[in-house]
Amino acid sequence: MRLGYLISWLHPILVHFPIALLLSAFVAEGIGWRENCSSFSRAAKGLLAAGCVISLFAFVSGNFAEVFAVRGGTPHDPVDAHGIWAMITTWAFILLTVARFYLEPPATGGCSIRFGAYFLGLAVASGLLIYTGHQGGGLVFDHGANVMAGQGGHALDMRDLRDLYQEQTRESVIYSEMMHHIFGWLVLALSLFLIASRAWPEQTRQLWRGGPYVLLAGGCFLMIFSDTDSWPLSDARPVYDKEVLQHKIFAILMLTAGIGGLTRRRQKSAALHSSNYHLALALLALVGGGLLFTHVHSVAPYSNRAVGVYLHHLVMGIIALCAGAVSLWEAWSPIKGGRRAYLWPGILLVESVLLVFYNEDIPWFVQPFANRPVKMKHDPHYRLEIQPEPARPAAGQVCRLRFELKESSSDRVLGDLEVVHEHPLHLMIVSKDLSFFDHVHPAPQKDGSLVLDYRFPHGGEFVLFSDLVPKGKTTQSFRHPIHVEGTPPSPRELAENAYDTVKLENKRQVLLFTKPVILAPGQPARLRFVLFDEKEKGLSDLEPFLGCFGHCIIISKDTDYYLHTHPNDHQHSASKQSQSAVSLEPVPNAEEGLPKLGPQRQMMFAMGMSIPSMQYSGPEVVFPACFPRSGLYKVWGQFQHRGEILTTPFVVRVP
Repeated sequence: MRLGYLISWLHPILVHFPIALLLSAFVAEGIGWRENCSSFSRAAKGLLAAGCVISLFAFVSGNFAEVFAVRGGTPHDPVDAHGIWAMITTWAFILLTVARFYLEPPATGGCSIRFGAYFLGLAVASGLLIYTGHQGGGLVFDHGANVMAGQGGHALDMRDLRDLYQEQTRESVIYSEMMHHIFGWLVLALSLFLIASRAWPEQTRQLWRGGPYVLLAGGCFLMIFSDTDSWPLSDARPVYDKEVLQHKIFAILMLTAGIGGLTRRRQKSAALHSSNYHLALALLALVGGGLLFTHVHSVAPYSNRAVGVYLHHLVMGIIALCAGAVSLWEAWSPIKGGRRAYLWPGILLVESVLLVFYNEDIPWFVQPFANRPVKMKHDPHYRLEIQPEPARPAAGQVCRLRFELKESSSDRVLGDLEVVHEHPLHLMIVSKDLSFFDHVHPAPQKDGSLVLDYRFPHGGEFVLFSDLVPKGKTTQSFRHPIHVEGTPPSPRELAENAYDTVKLENKRQVLLFTKPVILAPGQPARLRFVLFDEKEKGLSDLEPFLGCFGHCIIISKDTDYYLHTHPNDHQHSASKQSQSAVSLEPVPNAEEGLPKLGPQRQMMFAMGMSIPSMQYSGPEVVFPACFPRSGLYKVWGQFQHRGEILTTPFVVRVP
C-alpha cells in the first residue's frame, strides 16, 4: 500500500500543473481568435493537450488521495463532491481537446458558430476548473485532508462509517475479474488480428469482415452484463452511479467503433485508409485511456481492494494513452507501413495481458514488492554481540547478558554511547508469541560493554530488541533471538483489541485509537492512547517516564518488524508546562468525567462523532507510527502515573 500512499502524496503537487496549463490555453485561445494569430492558436492546442494528459495523472492520484483522506477522518461528502466536480471538469477538457483537433479559428478572425460554441465551452470548463481547485483547497484548509497535523475531530455520520468499512463480496470480486478476463481475451484477439493484417494483408482481408461484428457484440455484452446490480439486470445501483456510468460509456465506445467499421466497409477502397478514420480511432483510444484514468470504485471505495483497482487502471490507462498516441502518429505521419505498423498492435497486446491476468486486489505485478521482508534499522558497519552467562540460560535462574557494540571490521568495543531517554541502551525482551514483554536497561561498564542480570520467566523462544546511539550517530536497532531452557507455556494467538478498553491491574484503564482508523501498510499513522482511572476520570497528572510522557513499542506478529517511538522525539525532558506538547490534538478538560464507553461509543469517540450528554476528559498521548506491511502487530504503550509504570498491550490489524 506504500505505492498507493506515495501516489496520493503526489496529488497536491500535480494538480497545479493542469490548472496553470488549461487556464493558459483558454487565454491563448482567446488571444489567437481575437488577433487572428496562428501562433497563439497552436500554443493553445498544445497547452490543452498537455494540460489534459497531466490532469489525468492528477485525477488518478486524487483517487488515491480520496481513499487516504477519508481513512484519516475527513468527512465523505466534501471529498465525494470534489471528486465528482473533478471528473466533470476533466472530461469537459478532454472532449474540448478532442473537438479542438477538428476545429480551426476562422481565417479572418471573424465569427464561426462551431468555433464560438467551442470557445464558450472552454470558458465554462475554465470556470469549473477554478471552482474544483477551490474545493480541493478547502479539503486541506477546512478539513485537514491528508495532513498529519490536520484539524481532526470532524463529526462523521453513519454513512461515512458504513463506506469506510464496506468490503466487496466474494461473488462481486469473482464477477469483476471474470469480466476483465473476457475483455482481455477480446483485446488479445484484436491485437493478433491487427498484427496478422499488417503481416499478410491479402490473406486476412476476408477475415477482417467479422471485426466490426465482434466489436458490436462486445459492446452489447458490456452494456448488459457490466454490472449485475444495475440496469438492465437490476435497479440496486442507479445507472448514473459513477462506476456504472463509466462501464456503459466503454460499451458505447465499442459500439461506435463497430458501427464505424461497418460504415467504412461500405465506402470505396480509396477511403478505407483515410486519415480521418485513423484520427477517429486514435481519439477513441485516447478517450478509452481517459476513462481508465478516471475510473472510480463506488463499491467499497476506501478499501485496500479499491487501491489495488486504481493501481491496475493507472497502468492500463497509461498503456491505452500510448496506444492512442501511436495511432495518432500513424494517422498524421506521411510515411506508412514498415515496422512502425506493428507498434500499435504490440501495445494492445500488452494491454490484453494486463486484462487477462487482472485481479481485483493489489496488482499481481506489485505483490512481490508489497510484503518484502523488513530488516532491522542499523548501519551495516555496526554489529551488536550478546554474550549470555551461562551460555544456555534457564528459566527462573539469573542470567547475565553482556552487550558489546563493535564495528563490523574490527573487534574494538564502542563504548562511547549517547544517553537517550536517561539510558545508553533500551532493551525490549519479548517472547516469540509476544505474550511476554519487558523494557529494561543494561548498565554500562568500564570496558565499554553493558551488562544486565535477568531472570527469564519461562522457557522457550525469546527475542531481544536493542536500541542504542553511538556518539554523534543515529539510532541503531538490533534483533537477537535467544532460546531459554525450561518448559514453555502454551502459545497464545494474537487477538485484535484496538478500540477496546484495556483494564490494568492497578485499576487504571486505557483506550487506543488509530488514525487513520483503517491502517494501511507504509502509511504514516498516529496511535492515540487515552488514560483514565477506575472511576473513569481522566488521568490529568501523568509523570515523565524516561524523559518523555510515554513510550510506544510496536512489534509485528512474526517479530521481524520493530519500532520504538515517543510522543515527541526531539523532547528529551518534560515538565508540567510542556505536557500538552505530547499530543497533536487538543487535550480535553481533565476535570470532566468520562462515562463508560461501549464498543459502539468507543468507535464514535475515535471517529470524532458527536455523542449527546457525553464529556471527554483525560490527557491523551499521541505517538507517530508506521506499519510497513499487512498483518497483526502488538503495541505496548508505557506511561507513569503517581510513581507506577503503566504498560498497556494492544493488538492492531493492518489489512
